[in-house]
Amino acid sequence: MPFTPSFTDVVAYEKEKGKVISLLVSQPFAFKITLVNLLTNTLYHIPTCLLQTKLQPHEVPGFQCFKPRYMTVTSDSSVLVTTEHGVLLLRNDSWQIEPLIHPDNFWRHEELLADGDLTTAKTSIPRRLVAVPGYESVFIFIDLFSASIRVIDLAAKSVYTLCLGVSKNRYLRYQENITRCNLLNPYSLLLLESTKKTHHIIVGTDHMLLEAEINIAGMSWLYGTSFHIWFIIFC
Repeated sequence: MPFTPSFTDVVAYEKEKGKVISLLVSQPFAFKITLVNLLTNTLYHIPTCLLQTKLQPHEVPGFQCFKPRYMTVTSDSSVLVTTEHGVLLLRNDSWQIEPLIHPDNFWRHEELLADGDLTTAKTSIPRRLVAVPGYESVFIFIDLFSASIRVIDLAAKSVYTLCLGVSKNRYLRYQENITRCNLLNPYSLLLLESTKKTHHIIVGTDHMLLEAEINIAGMSWLYGTSFHIWFIIFC
């Protein structure tokens, strides 16, 4: 079966003796992720659809499909996948899609950008998602419409906002305890090698690249008690 022409992301999935033997490809307009086995030249298609849970009285149960965007592989070989308004979990043992941050919980103009438990947290348009070295259950992602950098902690089953940028949406209300950072339309994120206390990230926006340094003291940084962010235009 041929690919749909539109791809968003490709990640290495399996390796053998240091060589990549399989890839995951997100195909948003086909509503699926494709596993490509490079040894056998075979494709396995995984629909990114969830059983509908919120139904009107006249509706019958069915599936709601979401466009997969960016992916990252977890320490247990499961996969986190960003969609239009949420984050999905693709389990490696069954290849079943589950909601991590449910796409139905998307953030609206008049609301605060909600942190907290995975079941109640809200996102706008999550984009690039990366793992944090040294913290196997912690991932950082870009939330595009709110111009924010946010964290998913799988162990704590929580979402936390590191900093809020400059949103085009004039209705966005900021939580008082969140650090402000000079971001406008962030799209991409690269996490560089870290020391024991700091992590460096590169953030791509509409017009520039920015370098961010996050100071970390133990695990308390995740809850906002000991991190600092500086953005420096270097291009």
